[in-house]
Amino acid sequence: MRSLIGVALGDDSSPSLGLGALALPIARLEVADGETNISALRAAVEAVPGAVDALILTIGSDQRALSEDPVDWERRVRLPLRRAFGVLTGAGRRFRQAGHGAIVVVAPSAAIAPPESSTPELVLLRSIVGMAEALRAELQASPVRVSIVFHDGAGGEDLSTRLTNVLAAGPLYSLSADISPARINAYFEPLLAAIEQTSAGPPLPDIGPMAAVYDLAAAGAPSR
Repeated sequence: MRSLIGVALGDDSSPSLGLGALALPIARLEVADGETNISALRAAVEAVPGAVDALILTIGSDQRALSEDPVDWERRVRLPLRRAFGVLTGAGRRFRQAGHGAIVVVAPSAAIAPPESSTPELVLLRSIVGMAEALRAELQASPVRVSIVFHDGAGGEDLSTRLTNVLAAGPLYSLSADISPARINAYFEPLLAAIEQTSAGPPLPDIGPMAAVYDLAAAGAPSR
């Protein structure tokens, strides 16, 4: 591992996020802190000079918004999501072209919270985690690895050691100690139950002539 790009959303000043303890040069993007133009963010990731082996996106807490009323969903969710999408897809493009690389999303363990919770922070966390999982699926056939690292935010864990191991081995997930099997089950069971219900109900109606587009013989497609 030669160097990495470090990008932060929210408050990344806590030492528990561990980037400062990594024995690697950390490059920051040459864009404004509040930049949300996706093309500009992608270009900034691709323009970082030198040999870069990884991008680490850390998600902190927005302490300014704890007592905000009404909630500014544009600032707290939509704009950070655009920033995350720009840097993650920019890293995916850069590393796929290079033929190697690691993308790591470092998120608070609050992302694995009861499904009935719907705070702006939780919406943002879950959206970025889902974004990382989608990017992983897109890059599955490439040498680029995408990992998600959860931290408890309390500062009592050695996150830098976990990040070093993740950069070396590229696991799908690295869980903090507060994410127990019971907590994982409580998070996923309602989601799986909801998915199972999507197949219930009466059969779909006959779509009639619209189905002809799937009839290869009627479309004149050659038989095999």
